[in-house]
Amino acid sequence: MKLLILAANGQIARIVEERILTEDKFKDVDLVLLLRRASRLQSLKDRYPDRVTLVDGDINNKQVVVDAVKGCDMIFSAVVDHDDAGNNRPTKNIIAAAEANKISRVIETSLLGIYDEVPGKFGKWNRDFCFGGNPEGSSPVNADQLLEDSGLDYTTLCLPWLNDRPEFKYSITHRHDTYVGVSGSRQSMADVVLKIVADPTFGSRDSLGIADPDTDGLTRPVYFKKNRPAQPAQCLNLLTLSVLDHHFLFGLLHPIPNYFFFYFPNNIFRNVSDGNAIDLIQTGIVDT
Repeated sequence: MKLLILAANGQIARIVEERILTEDKFKDVDLVLLLRRASRLQSLKDRYPDRVTLVDGDINNKQVVVDAVKGCDMIFSAVVDHDDAGNNRPTKNIIAAAEANKISRVIETSLLGIYDEVPGKFGKWNRDFCFGGNPEGSSPVNADQLLEDSGLDYTTLCLPWLNDRPEFKYSITHRHDTYVGVSGSRQSMADVVLKIVADPTFGSRDSLGIADPDTDGLTRPVYFKKNRPAQPAQCLNLLTLSVLDHHFLFGLLHPIPNYFFFYFPNNIFRNVSDGNAIDLIQTGIVDT
């Protein structure tokens, strides 16, 4: 099998790549990795020259995606389609490339809440932050609909707010289910991608909600559990500013007992096409 990974330098993508290249059960899987500034993954190519092909390009460029798909058996897009201005160019390019090359299996990254399936106080909070209060008509919702209408054998991954805990701990919900949990580890998300690579029938023509069930019912995301609890009354109100591909990242960091939460204003990140910038509105953690 040959797997094309789009936005191949994102953190989840990197976990998928490393596991495919190091685990025996994936020894027959070769990788085509598309990203801007492909030299960033040259070390991976150097380690596995016969199994890794690097493609320097932008998923907003249709011909680049069409050419990258040639000879591949499956596509994994490791970035959420937030392309409002371009009218879902990444997803449309994936569909066009799959059709042109006569392949059908596609995995696309999205976020929780596209069906308004997240319940309770957290659901409202997530809806306000990720969709301005209403997911209808948003780029992630439209991307999912485009895939459903395409006739391709697709899976939409509805990711929670992510953390870097070294654990595989998740439950899976399906398109018409209530979402369970609010957060989950990147390791867990990558594990679901690899389940599909190992068994392409898994999650076929479905959307999969993936989250740590132990976080169900929380009203805010969980990122990192600290070894020492913060003081209950402590509030740093730390404003973080980074410049990433001309996007400004603002975060309000609130330490409370045992956990840190990141909050991000809505609609800061738009037209993001590669994991070198971010693969989120919802995650709150930058993938570089």
